[in-house]
Amino acid sequence: MSAKQAIVSRQTKSFFSLGYKNPISFALGPAVLLIAILCMPTAMLAGAKPPPPRVTFISPADYALNPFWDSYCSFMTVAAKSLGVDLALVKATNRFDVMDKAKIILSGENKPDYLIYIYHGESSLTIMGMAETAGVKSFLVNSDIVQCEQDQAGLPREKHPHWIGHIHPDEKLAGYLLAKRLFREAAKLRLTGPDKKVHVVGLGGGLDTMVSIDRQAGLCQALADQSETVLDRFVPTYWDAKVAGEKTRLLHKIHPSATVYWVVSDATALSAGKTLASLGMKPGRDCVLGGVDWSHQGIEAVKRGELVASVGGHFMEGAWALTLILDYHNGRDFADTGTTIQSEMRLIDMDNINKYAPILNRDNWKKIDFKELTKTYNPGLKEYDFSPDAIVRLLAGR
Repeated sequence: MSAKQAIVSRQTKSFFSLGYKNPISFALGPAVLLIAILCMPTAMLAGAKPPPPRVTFISPADYALNPFWDSYCSFMTVAAKSLGVDLALVKATNRFDVMDKAKIILSGENKPDYLIYIYHGESSLTIMGMAETAGVKSFLVNSDIVQCEQDQAGLPREKHPHWIGHIHPDEKLAGYLLAKRLFREAAKLRLTGPDKKVHVVGLGGGLDTMVSIDRQAGLCQALADQSETVLDRFVPTYWDAKVAGEKTRLLHKIHPSATVYWVVSDATALSAGKTLASLGMKPGRDCVLGGVDWSHQGIEAVKRGELVASVGGHFMEGAWALTLILDYHNGRDFADTGTTIQSEMRLIDMDNINKYAPILNRDNWKKIDFKELTKTYNPGLKEYDFSPDAIVRLLAGR
């Protein structure tokens, strides 16, 4: 056998030892394999994406009866559909019912991957612990944790690894913006008392959540900024419109010089305004009121001049939580931007109502491509922008 024949013989043996039937198939094998790899779907090369996240949100109120939570849950539902998230909404009537619903959800066989709920006192820390035991990731929304419980809760992923994130509005800023706008309107209308100062009445929410506490702090900061304003009285309404009306009647009798009514929500502000009108005080002429929530009723009252302003945008927060959860679920963790995020709020009055009108039209919500706000579907995204202005830009195609 010649040297050349020996080389061919050794090559042929190696072909057959690798399972190829002839030398030609061996020569083509790597090329065919390369072509096959290049033709494979990207998902197969990168590894298939996990199934859609299963998320349950416990609403703290019956969203069919509460305007704010109706907007919150409706916007969240539209976002879930756009993002491909499997969302379940559960109604509760109060914080005790939230706890009961959480126990059922977390002890059942078909547990969600993620549980979203609002912080509402110590019971929320109990839910956090139950989720930890059940192996369910939890996400807090809508309210900050009260100071006395912050040490016990820690930060997301610190003491409770399954608590992955927390998003809540800058409520102090909301209270401040509302107060400053009301003071400006009162000065414009010259609604001062015998002492030439603007007299203010504050109608707050409850005593057990940071939402009301922080909004009140914003009012106090605005009062400190202006020496010509005086706070006559601040009382809680416990978020009850009927209570707000009753207390307004009493406060007007005790403090007849008060012309500014700073109110913690749109619903309670509308009730206060109705009461004042029944007492002969015309809102927008004899007194000024404003609230928080961007509710449909509140915005319509702004258009009619019954409310000077409404601060809001935080009804979109549930959608932002879903966006962050989707990225986390798909390996694009949001921790590098912070596990606690303050969502942005805006004040709407007659000067800028047209700017935010597209967001207030529910028919427009289904036009929003929420995928553009995620890093899963928009890998080039550097920073999250969950401001109302970002939604305005998306709706405008910018």
